[in-house]
Amino acid sequence: MKIKGIVWLGTRTSKFDEMQNLYHNIMGLDIAYQEPGFVVMDLPNGDRVEVFGEESQYNMFFTHPVAGFLVDDIASARAEATYCIIPHMVLNRSFSSFLDPSSRLLVVSACSAKKCFDPRDTIAQLSARDLDDPMSRENGEKRLKGYCLSAAQMYTGDGHKFVRQAIVLLREHGFKLSHSILSAGYGLLNEKDVIAPYNVTFAGAPKSWIRNRGQKLDLLQKLINVAGAYDRVILILGREYFEALGLPLPTESLPRTLAYTAPSLANRIGQGVEVISVGQIERRAIGAYSLSAKEKLFLIDAQQVLQLKGNL
Repeated sequence: MKIKGIVWLGTRTSKFDEMQNLYHNIMGLDIAYQEPGFVVMDLPNGDRVEVFGEESQYNMFFTHPVAGFLVDDIASARAEATYCIIPHMVLNRSFSSFLDPSSRLLVVSACSAKKCFDPRDTIAQLSARDLDDPMSRENGEKRLKGYCLSAAQMYTGDGHKFVRQAIVLLREHGFKLSHSILSAGYGLLNEKDVIAPYNVTFAGAPKSWIRNRGQKLDLLQKLINVAGAYDRVILILGREYFEALGLPLPTESLPRTLAYTAPSLANRIGQGVEVISVGQIERRAIGAYSLSAKEKLFLIDAQQVLQLKGNL
């Protein structure tokens, strides 16, 4: 790997006020963000320093200063560091145990607001009311026939792209994967299902609406039915999508399940579900926005495991 610099430094201290005074008043670092027991300061070149007091809930595992290195390729650098320094880290994170070429694996991810059509077009996308009424859906899909695509092709958000890249990569190396997509409009889609552009989203919706929509689409039962044909399931979903499924998941009705999700959901998903938490630390490490961090980490994990097994 090629190290280009140290761009982030974090430290936890029992002398929070003294440390902040040192950095801000004596060394002249600008404060970018502050809350009780936590402060973010920037250097003139954009590098960042963060200080955590004893009461801060962030990075509670810090016992020494931690540095963040800038590298030219985060995926390859992470894989190289994992292999050379802590070679068992990936294997111990449960992910690689799912990647048995003899197992049938179902990957379930979320749809995206971005879709494969020009938003400047004056077409009227399908609404929830259109999709819920069979006749309206049929007429709407006929009207939008020229815009219809498979679910795999329709969504163009970053998260969806990361998942598709991982699936293509794993398939190229002999893994048996199917991809389902959880849609607020259509419900649980197979990657090959042909759909029309629609404007229905869980994002920002009230919890009551999300739960009712999930029940109306029968999302949980459809997931159970589809998952029954597989040995293992990987769920790559955000808070709203798990809310639509309903938590905790009935793990007795599902095959072995792994979930990429926020740390706050880790204990709610369901007993027996293996969880890869994707929080602040992981987002920073892989340089991802929060909305697509889970999906990007899934891609990186797939690349790492294949590299460690000598397939890349």
